[in-house]
Amino acid sequence: MKSQQRADGPVRWEWTPEWMQGADEGDVEQALDRMPLSEGQLSLLRALYEAGEAGLWMDELAAATARSPRQVVGVLGGLGNRVNRTAGYPRRRGPGISLLIHWRCVGREWHYRLLPMTRRVLERLGHVG
Repeated sequence: MKSQQRADGPVRWEWTPEWMQGADEGDVEQALDRMPLSEGQLSLLRALYEAGEAGLWMDELAAATARSPRQVVGVLGGLGNRVNRTAGYPRRRGPGISLLIHWRCVGREWHYRLLPMTRRVLERLGHVG
């Protein structure tokens, strides 16, 4: 699925790289590999992996994972909890999913794409390919 360009309004909120200073692939691997990923988490990560640098808007991500937007929010929350509950994860880095995913709000729509280090770790762990 190819993400559509949208310019429905100004960027209202965007993840900022300063939150991630000091994070590395080891942090991502520890968060993703500390226990099995749920089917929903794996489905979401694979959909974003397939989308590449273009990423996906919420409605596209919901369609790609066969979930409602509300269910996708729940999966994202689960990923955030997974990161935040990983031993040694310093919460000063920002919301949990920011370790894995770049996210922003444009107008009233949310957009998501995997960070390059998340892509590499998913490949290394054999979750995508």
